[in-house]
Amino acid sequence: MRVVIVFLAGLTAFSTGCANKAPGSASPGENGPVIVTVAPPKQQSLKWMVEQPGTLQAFETTPLMAKLPGYVTRVLVDIDDPLDGPSPDGQKPGTLLAEISMPEVREEAKQKEAEAAHARSGVELARKNQAASEAAVNSARATVLESKAREKTAVSNYERWKSESARVDDLVARKVIDKQTADETLNQFRSAEGAWDEAKARTTSADALLKESEAKRDSMAAQVTSSLAKAAATEAEARRLVALLQYAEIRAPYPGVVTGRFVHTGHFLQPSAGRSEPIFTVARTDKVRIAVEVPEAAAGFVTKGTKAKIRFPGLGNSEIECAVSRTSWALNTDSRTLRAEFDLDNPNRKYRPGLYAFATIGIIQPDTWVVPRSAIQYLDDQAYIFLMVDGKAVRYQTQTGHAEGDMLEVIRRKKAGSRDASEPWNGTEQVIVTHQGPLTDGGPVSVK
Repeated sequence: MRVVIVFLAGLTAFSTGCANKAPGSASPGENGPVIVTVAPPKQQSLKWMVEQPGTLQAFETTPLMAKLPGYVTRVLVDIDDPLDGPSPDGQKPGTLLAEISMPEVREEAKQKEAEAAHARSGVELARKNQAASEAAVNSARATVLESKAREKTAVSNYERWKSESARVDDLVARKVIDKQTADETLNQFRSAEGAWDEAKARTTSADALLKESEAKRDSMAAQVTSSLAKAAATEAEARRLVALLQYAEIRAPYPGVVTGRFVHTGHFLQPSAGRSEPIFTVARTDKVRIAVEVPEAAAGFVTKGTKAKIRFPGLGNSEIECAVSRTSWALNTDSRTLRAEFDLDNPNRKYRPGLYAFATIGIIQPDTWVVPRSAIQYLDDQAYIFLMVDGKAVRYQTQTGHAEGDMLEVIRRKKAGSRDASEPWNGTEQVIVTHQGPLTDGGPVSVK
């Protein structure tokens, strides 16, 4: 029993001494340089893996809701029923899920269509009136030209009889002809003067009629424009109601499956602004996505196209290889993770939304400084490394990162106990990889 007690006491003293001694502290009685091997740090691409859990999700999930109030007249599908989406050219609509009765909207649509037809007939009438007014303008212009021609004739006749009257008056004064002939000539002159006045009045009247016809023509043009605008408004309203009637049919927006059904025949649907319950929920099945959260340390190396392996525990741990389809680019400020998504084709509906998955993403970290693992020593979770400087071992604090095989990433360095800032690696350092004996900070060493 006394032997056991002595052994335990000695073991306690040995462990206490070891715990208080920092790595590389001098041991009493050590003499001569320690034999070491050295190597410079290497800069290389470092490959490592990050594995994160994720959940398989439908590529698209849509709740289908009612837009207008009405009664459900038919429900044609149930959960797990497959759905066809609309054709790319829009000629074939998606699968019909349910029908809703909306008689008020249907009757209002008929009324608006009748109003649109009436407005179109109004446009035709306005155009005919415009054509008639244009013809009236042309007729008035012809009347003006005729009046002006007659006025020219009257002016010419007036000038003739005026000249003739003056000549006859002169002959009468010289007693060449009698006064009766002068009176007849004077009467002809006065008649020509009256005809001229009448022609001028007719020209003035024709001009006024032309202006009136032009004003009516412009009014008819404005009426055509107004009728066209009214017809466009009524036709737009009719189309709006026809479009609303399309909401009487609930159809699939894409190929998929019904994942939820919440109505039965006869249900009255009353949509409200702020609260509306879905009629169905549908999910796209031809493609699915997997979302994983990448830790901050790996976020900078994960981009679109980064390769990964996806494992599905619920499918016998089957694995597939794929690439990152997209990332959120920005990290989540709460979890400090980057969202990465993978798209998977799912033609046979093998992958179901909700399945658990593990994504193993291969990270390639370029231009990374690495040293052999044997060069690193630890004390109180702090990593240390010894460099050979002028034949002596100098202890440095360092921060380690990822590893690949026997090589370990080292991030900057700082002399142990120094308050100076950390220094980057430059490749000229002589890192002590192995040593035949304990190393001390500042102790002599000799390269094997």
